[in-house]
Amino acid sequence: MSKTTGEVVITSGTRAIRQMWLAIVIASLCLCVGVEAEPVHLKWVETGAGGRMTSVQPHRIDLSDRKPAEIKRLPADVTAPLYGVLSVGPAESISQVAVLLDAPEGKPSRLFVDANGDGDFTNDPLPRWESKPYPGQEGKIFTQFIGNVAVPVLYGKTKLPLHFTLQRYDPADPARTGFKGAILYSPDYAREGEIKFGAKAYHAMLLDAIVGGDFRGLTNAGTTGIFLLIDLNGNGVFDSRGEIYDVGQPFNIGGTTYEIHGLTASAEAFDLVKSAKKVAEILPPPDLRVGHVVPAFEKKATDGTTIRFPQDYRGKLVLLYFWATWCGVCNREMPTVAKAYEALHPLGLEMVGVSLDHENAATVLADYTHQHGMPWAEIYDGKWMQADLAQLYYVQHTPTPILVDGDTGKVLAIGPDLRGDRLNATLADALKTHKAR
Repeated sequence: MSKTTGEVVITSGTRAIRQMWLAIVIASLCLCVGVEAEPVHLKWVETGAGGRMTSVQPHRIDLSDRKPAEIKRLPADVTAPLYGVLSVGPAESISQVAVLLDAPEGKPSRLFVDANGDGDFTNDPLPRWESKPYPGQEGKIFTQFIGNVAVPVLYGKTKLPLHFTLQRYDPADPARTGFKGAILYSPDYAREGEIKFGAKAYHAMLLDAIVGGDFRGLTNAGTTGIFLLIDLNGNGVFDSRGEIYDVGQPFNIGGTTYEIHGLTASAEAFDLVKSAKKVAEILPPPDLRVGHVVPAFEKKATDGTTIRFPQDYRGKLVLLYFWATWCGVCNREMPTVAKAYEALHPLGLEMVGVSLDHENAATVLADYTHQHGMPWAEIYDGKWMQADLAQLYYVQHTPTPILVDGDTGKVLAIGPDLRGDRLNATLADALKTHKAR
């Protein structure tokens, strides 16, 4: 029985519950303290990063003939001014950078940017702004202007120069009327360096895809618009599958899920933390450059035989050919391919076709291969561009031919060297080299 003196009575059941909650709190604290954080420091790249990252949807500076009140001085020879604003910088202190385009009709346009923000367009370095012809509809030639500009942005006490690439289409181009009153801009700046997972380091870049100059990105959306690019397969480019990660989302590399913590507006440093969350790993494409080993696979061909690639082709060279009956380019290429196979098969050339046709096209495929003299094995699963092997090899277009050494599994040639007039010479040279080994 409990006492009735007003004292707090701790029964054995209450004590057990408190001990359980205490254990949970201690465990939670241990988890927090035990989180493994790997500091990441990427160097600032002021300019030249745009061409080495994945493409970004350009943003636009809308132009108007209304002069903003903040503008104090224009160059004396400006005759047809259009004004715009480039908004950039940390969310707490966004800079509104004024832009002036002098666009007299029938004459080349000129661009001015008030980079120092004093309202005077006469005391800033002139941006690069050059004309370039481009083809339009019905054979007409139009003129676009391209250039770049550097804008200094303040991050706390540090000022960093952000370079942007700029573009304006010809206002007379009827196919681009939506861009008539705008200048398009993209980031040419980034963070770049190495990032480690375990003992292995990879080339990485931090991309500001929303072109806002704040590497924390959007906070109230499904995506931040800031992406960590990691060249996991080492092919020198950042592939769109498995090598681009939103900094606000967990991602899995090598079976471990990671998160990015501590990212600031300028991204001078952040932590790579092993996450308690679990997300699926998305593998990057294989490196199919010449000299690299192709992914092995085992698949049933349309004739019922099992193909173990590339080990079934030891002592041979094999042309792995991704194509489809609906592909116009494939239809033009196939007679040349069939003739090359007929001539070079006795010398050691084998071939495996991978049809990327739609579902229920088995009969169409069989009729096509018979009519076009294609006696080699064909693999077909009816999944179109989502075919198992298309995903394994990350095939983005048809045809995609890959010449493989059956002994080593290495790529000997790929793409343009196996197309059109170059096909026969490439195959013949490869067979000659293989025979001479």
